[in-house]
Amino acid sequence: MAVLYERHRDEALRFAASLTSRRQDAEDVLHEAFAKTVSAIRRGYGPSGNFGAYLSTCVRSVAASVWTKQMRERPALVEELEPDPVDDPGLERVLSVLEREDVVEAMRALPARWQTVLWYAEVMGEPPRNIARMLDIEPNAVSALLIRARAGLRAAYNSRPSRTSLTGAAMTASEATGAGRGRMPANELEELTS
Repeated sequence: MAVLYERHRDEALRFAASLTSRRQDAEDVLHEAFAKTVSAIRRGYGPSGNFGAYLSTCVRSVAASVWTKQMRERPALVEELEPDPVDDPGLERVLSVLEREDVVEAMRALPARWQTVLWYAEVMGEPPRNIARMLDIEPNAVSALLIRARAGLRAAYNSRPSRTSLTGAAMTASEATGAGRGRMPANELEELTS
């Protein structure tokens, strides 16, 4: 076995060094791979022909095991230990909405059914077919209800004193979309274009 070790050591060590970041790790990988190869030969397994290729395969396998072990044992970074205050995207959306009193008050002014459908669609990100099952109505009815609820929220938001005192420059993207589709009331469209 000593002859095989001396014959293949340098090549296997170079290969192990290419797979690891430190020379000491490369030597450890080489020694463990060689021990596994010798153990396999003694049990009647192992290479019957090309010893170098078999040793290279063992080196790759041992290097992968060492890398996996190091990744499990690596110290956690501070960012990993302290979770973000908002890990849930739905909660993040809610918090950003709740920071604006106008939106909260506009939402509270809506009927409960509109609030529910808006909550599931906009905050929870549920598709209409799932909301339909929850509310025990047809998916098309949910879509229609969402259109009315969004328009109602927009109207309640626009009727707020802080909102109505603003000029047309404060128009939201959804309002602009509504105007483009001909859904904006004529008086608001006139006010916007004048």
